[in-house]
Amino acid sequence: MRTTNHRLLTAMALAVGMTAAQPAAPDKFGVMKKRIEAPMVTGRRTFTQALGDGAMAMRSHFLTFGIELAVDDYPDGPMVTSSQPRGGTVGEFLRDLFRQVPTYEYEVISAHTISIYPRGAKEDPNDILNLRIPKFDVDAQHAGTILGFPETFIPELQAKLAPSAPGQDQLFVYIGPVSPGPKVTLHLRDVTVREILNAVTVATENPKGNGRDDYPCSWIYRTRTHTGEVKPNWGTFFSLPPNWRELVHPARTKQ
Repeated sequence: MRTTNHRLLTAMALAVGMTAAQPAAPDKFGVMKKRIEAPMVTGRRTFTQALGDGAMAMRSHFLTFGIELAVDDYPDGPMVTSSQPRGGTVGEFLRDLFRQVPTYEYEVISAHTISIYPRGAKEDPNDILNLRIPKFDVDAQHAGTILGFPETFIPELQAKLAPSAPGQDQLFVYIGPVSPGPKVTLHLRDVTVREILNAVTVATENPKGNGRDDYPCSWIYRTRTHTGEVKPNWGTFFSLPPNWRELVHPARTKQ
């Protein structure tokens, strides 16, 4: 009986691991077949470090991410063992990582962007990223500023995070640099905060400018601060390979 129970539990654990390793939705963009051509940094890494390592080892494609971390995984996610994918594909690389973190899931949302979140987070009504926003309009605003401080562009989010008493002014103080990123223009209706952040990231995949800050931006959301306080905070995440300019601006770099 003990042997049977042990085998059953092992089979269940393997099934959960295999399910967690697959995208939460079909990959309509073929991202899982893209190649990781260069040698990666391998070994014991944090989850977000490993994601960045894999993306930075690409040479013919680039990846951006929208990452939500669980409250207990501050600041960079759980520890994983990262290894060079034998088959050299993004799909193999991600499946290996997500087998080690079955409490997370991921889905491909564009030709370059992958959304990552704790399992079940998208259905959690208490998750601030699922707050539904009736309309979101920005014109030529820096993507990095939106991704780092979304509450300044989403009044409903600001009201949810810091409801004010009638007639009482609020003071918001931001500490730390945020790379501005390229300018984006978006007009969205009936979307969640998560969908807004992902849309901003997708909009940076083909930046119109060619300046120092005109690069694709990823975002990361944590529910704990460096002081240990449980408090929502956002930031940007860099995951581009060294030849990203050739990939983002191929016509310009050939001139």
